[in-house]
Amino acid sequence: ISRLLEHEGMRVLRVQIINDRGAHICKSMLAYQKFGRNETPQTEKMKGDHFVGKYYHLFNEKYESDSKLEEEAQFLLQRWEQNDPAVRELWEKMNAWWYEGVQQSFAYFGIAFDKNYYESLLFDKGKDIAHHAYSQGKFVKLDNGAIAAPLKSFNLPDKVVLRSDGTTMYITQDIYLAQKRFEEYPNLSKIIYIVGSEQELHFQQTFAILQLIGMPQAKQCYHLSYGLVTRPSGGKVSSRSGEVIIADDIMRETYELALEELNKRNPDLADKIKEHRAKVIGLSAVKFFMLKQDAHKTIEFDPKESLSFEGQTGPYVLYTLARTYSLLRKATVKPNMGLGNLLATGKEKELIHLLAKKSDIFSNTTAHYSPHILVQYLLELANAFNSYYHETPIIQEDKNAESARMALVQSINCVLEEGLFVLNIETLKEM
Repeated sequence: ISRLLEHEGMRVLRVQIINDRGAHICKSMLAYQKFGRNETPQTEKMKGDHFVGKYYHLFNEKYESDSKLEEEAQFLLQRWEQNDPAVRELWEKMNAWWYEGVQQSFAYFGIAFDKNYYESLLFDKGKDIAHHAYSQGKFVKLDNGAIAAPLKSFNLPDKVVLRSDGTTMYITQDIYLAQKRFEEYPNLSKIIYIVGSEQELHFQQTFAILQLIGMPQAKQCYHLSYGLVTRPSGGKVSSRSGEVIIADDIMRETYELALEELNKRNPDLADKIKEHRAKVIGLSAVKFFMLKQDAHKTIEFDPKESLSFEGQTGPYVLYTLARTYSLLRKATVKPNMGLGNLLATGKEKELIHLLAKKSDIFSNTTAHYSPHILVQYLLELANAFNSYYHETPIIQEDKNAESARMALVQSINCVLEEGLFVLNIETLKEM
């Protein structure tokens, strides 16, 4: 989405909020205190985020036979909020392990952020906003003493923003953070919240509350909702039980499958070249598969299907692009756009028509924040070109005809490169 917006001439800031405190963090910390035996990610040869996650899963396993662990985790959270030095030291150590691991995954996948916000620095913010709105009669106090935003006028359920004990909710923090971002960036025209579909009601209520309290930019906030990822075997996944789809596992599996395919096709390639190509092909498979359908839909990810060189996949489009590079290298004449009148076959006219749609495709994709529109266009273009390639001799004795067809090949090459770049998919000149 960021690249799409930048492609259309906008300046984009990539930001995230990191949920680095709370009960779930303390559960990991408590399990580590009780069962960690001074292990570290280094001693266990694990990525830091996987290591910390292991203790979250362990807590939930132990909780099944010892319900008192929940009370202990809550007590640990209270000590954290009271700035207990020992608790804070453990918290900082485990957070550092976690974040280092996540950063490794981001770097591999090609993700970077301009700014991070941390829940630990924001969790108690927003109280003043809630109290001020209550004093103005915009919020109400419930029988149990909690303060809530009445949202019936927005056709939404009312939402508690301050508990009866005065503590904040996620939504209180999000109200504060929305205001903070518009204050930090006065020229900000829009905030796009890219968060899973299970949070749709949360953001509907958040944006309604921003309108209720009179924030001028409330209608400049937009939730880009996306469906979750499942496995072909089906079934609901849960981070509590450890039954989750791990992004690192997906990336590793697609890399290994791509390397296996390359070993079959090009066994004599140098290992470093094969490893680089396997990484590019594997990532193209994951990204393309995730983006080729409407973001709102649940995705059933199948690594083998995503890696097909013949199917409607990232590797298929990469292979098509590599084919255009091969033709351009083999050409005996330079492409000549001025000979377009020689492109008269049905396949050539189809390709020219598809190329002419490019600007509209990019604009439509960006206007709807829908990468799948661009993905489907690239697949359509790749399909049409491969059909043309198999039916038409592009390098031939008639040099004017070859020059015209090479101009067509070059145009297809440029559009495929541009589209894949916007999708954050690295390309290869040879497969």
